[in-house]
Amino acid sequence: MARFKISEPDIDDLDGLSGLKREICDRLTPESNVVEAEARSSVLFAGDLHGCFNCLKGAVKSANILKADRIVFLGDYVDRGPEQFETLECVLRLALDFPDCVTVLRGNHESVETNKVYGFRAVLTRKFNRDMFRAVELCRDIYEVLPLVFRAGKYIGLHGGVPSKGGYSDVFEIPKPHSKVEGLDDEKYSGMLDEILWNDPDEAVSRFGTGKRGGPSRSFGEKAAKEWLEDAGAEHLIRAHESSRGQYESLWDGLVIHLYTVGSYSIFGGQSDASYPVYGFKSKRGAFRIVDQEGTMIKSLIK
Repeated sequence: MARFKISEPDIDDLDGLSGLKREICDRLTPESNVVEAEARSSVLFAGDLHGCFNCLKGAVKSANILKADRIVFLGDYVDRGPEQFETLECVLRLALDFPDCVTVLRGNHESVETNKVYGFRAVLTRKFNRDMFRAVELCRDIYEVLPLVFRAGKYIGLHGGVPSKGGYSDVFEIPKPHSKVEGLDDEKYSGMLDEILWNDPDEAVSRFGTGKRGGPSRSFGEKAAKEWLEDAGAEHLIRAHESSRGQYESLWDGLVIHLYTVGSYSIFGGQSDASYPVYGFKSKRGAFRIVDQEGTMIKSLIK
């Protein structure tokens, strides 16, 4: 019997979404923005899903085959893909059904402003019609209680990148819901929140530079990543957020590892011979490898 199991999507009205919001907020609001697991936990990491329900199912299948202790989703569940609402609903249900084993981190697309541009707002309009504005509010409330960082031993997972303001210990101080940051007379926490969701690595900079996405984004270099990880007592950063370089990439001898679960996988038209969802798997002993939805190793990155 599979340890992890995806519930079938069944929300078809505002009452269903309201109930899901209530369960998620009751569960996550009191908890920290940092989820810490035992160092010897085996963990399957999944990058951006972007409405690819098959990529979500593949993560669960791979985790079960590998007998992973935990699954960590690195954000971006909506926008762009064909099954955005179903993907969001079911990844949240996984977190509720397996509260000690499934972590659902916030990505930069867990934002009502971003949803206006990249598709999820239109999905909510079609699904909820005149109740669309209330549906947007409920999704915003869900986004704002999702954790930002996962830690298991020498591995840290987040969506975008290391922030230029504040160390690892400061992430614990970012309030929930995240909208409370706006009420603080301190730019540090709002800057940290934005940069954790938006920053990208750049081999051309040492510490921090101008972000290529505009807005709150910054680029971070090897020195910045190493310093931030050392502050946490960790050695490797697992992140998602980019999709232009391929399915996975290791920078600076495994200091930063990109996962592109959707990546070259076509979220609009199926799958080509050279593109399929991939995941990262951290073993109990601390090795890290790229695997497919069958749990088969594609590449060993850290031994």
